[in-house]
Amino acid sequence: MNKILLKQFLDVKRRLVENKSIIIVAPYFTEERLKDGYYKRVKAVDELFKDFYKVYVTYETKSNSIVFEEHPERNTTVVRYLPGSKKQTATIALLMIACGRIYCHSVWQAKKKFYKLPGVKVYVDVHGVVPEEETLYGRYEDAQMYGDVEEITVQKAECLICVTNKIKEHLQKKYGNKFKAKTIIMPIFDTNLSQYDIKVPKEKKFIDNKPVVIYAGGIMKWQKIELMQASIHKCIDAANYIVCCPNPKEFWATWEYSKPKNLTVSSKSYQDLCKDVYMKAHYGYVLRDDITVNNVACPTKIADYFKYRIVPIVSSPKIGDFVDLGMKYITLDDFNSGKLLSKNQLKEIADNNENVLKKYVDIHEKGKKEFIKMFNEGEK
Repeated sequence: MNKILLKQFLDVKRRLVENKSIIIVAPYFTEERLKDGYYKRVKAVDELFKDFYKVYVTYETKSNSIVFEEHPERNTTVVRYLPGSKKQTATIALLMIACGRIYCHSVWQAKKKFYKLPGVKVYVDVHGVVPEEETLYGRYEDAQMYGDVEEITVQKAECLICVTNKIKEHLQKKYGNKFKAKTIIMPIFDTNLSQYDIKVPKEKKFIDNKPVVIYAGGIMKWQKIELMQASIHKCIDAANYIVCCPNPKEFWATWEYSKPKNLTVSSKSYQDLCKDVYMKAHYGYVLRDDITVNNVACPTKIADYFKYRIVPIVSSPKIGDFVDLGMKYITLDDFNSGKLLSKNQLKEIADNNENVLKKYVDIHEKGKKEFIKMFNEGEK
């Protein structure tokens, strides 16, 4: 380590020791990244530590040497390193020991050696079932590797912060008596969701006597894009359609039909999505297979739909805790069969789901208070 890097390292280490501090093991969020639910979660947790000096540790780097990146406006340092470098890994370990507490965003970010660091408490944010996701994509060696990390995590983590009760139940059933960690349920949350002063119309206007149907999100295989495209094509005359995704060209690359005039595909910032799209939409696609990965998930999209009075179109309603909380929806089969809701039914379901959102926010606030209390009690 050269003199400049050594000085930066010692300065970060000093600030970790002298201040209320936390090391967060996750890629750093940016405005562009906040379109992704993963980064919304990273930002939401960041807000819990607003009075802390935060050090983000990430292996996202283009440099061969360790990089210390300062964000003074957020009282944050981002440290980028190569996990394959023993010297850089040792440097990260020294920072973690100096801090004494690390927060890992999912098992993807946790490592078995974290649990061997002397005097270090490891908190793990569980917003996905990583081994099952890796298996879903055929990455069997990675599934085994992360399964090993997960098994140690449920035994040795200071606390698991679970986005749904379903994830907690899944892990308890999977590991039985091996499950030792404390748990807190804290759904994925955007502070925008609790701002009830945003005026969303109780009844939204139809366009040319047709409702507006939206999809907002990525175009990964598990998001059932081709199934949604088939639905849009089949029901093209029944509604107006808006798709907002990061790369519209990729959406059109899988579109097998003629391009209809009443289907708009574009990329928008989250703010523009809320203002320009959610405010006018009546229905929103949330298509998932009935498998463990989806059953335990907490898609930020559904909470957004509740906030903006958008009725979910689902292929399976078994998504996280939403049905248990009372979510109402329309099935994809009913939608494809032309069994659209009346204006009164749209309003009734939107009213119901607003109440579900309030329960969701309450669970988050309860989990947040539990976490902060536990975290403060565990201070060095």
